[in-house]
Amino acid sequence: MVAGLAVGMVALAALVLPLRLAVKIGIDPWLFDLRLAPFAGLVGWLRLPHPAPRPPPATPARRSPPPRLPPILRALPDLLAAVVDRTRIDRLSGTLRFGTGDPGLTGQILGWLMPLAFGIGGRSGLHLVPDFDRACLAGDAEVVLRVIPLRLAGPLFRFWRAVR
Repeated sequence: MVAGLAVGMVALAALVLPLRLAVKIGIDPWLFDLRLAPFAGLVGWLRLPHPAPRPPPATPARRSPPPRLPPILRALPDLLAAVVDRTRIDRLSGTLRFGTGDPGLTGQILGWLMPLAFGIGGRSGLHLVPDFDRACLAGDAEVVLRVIPLRLAGPLFRFWRAVR
């Protein structure tokens, strides 16, 4: 009885306390780090395993007509939109050095990326370094997200019902 109550309390705490997820990505050299902090970070950060990067698959010589999307793929955009709506960004930091070789196109991309650098209440630590002289892509970024798992119950139920 007491063990069942303790398990129930832990499960309830896991549902109502914020879950934090940190993703760190680096380009040149390649870096991918994924960490999770359940129970609002009270138990610390847990590093999640991730597969080694694989080379892209070879493209087939002849293309067949696209198959009809299964229900899970049709319902996935709504689920992702609901998850993004219920997720908060705690921290965004990093540096991105980029260039296309064309100064005009590089400037246009810089304009598109400015909301990431300055749009999160001015708290973003994202530094954009355009290289107007040559084509390049290098940098690293870290984002820490926070979500309350119980707030995902409705979207997950609708997703489950759509794919059933």
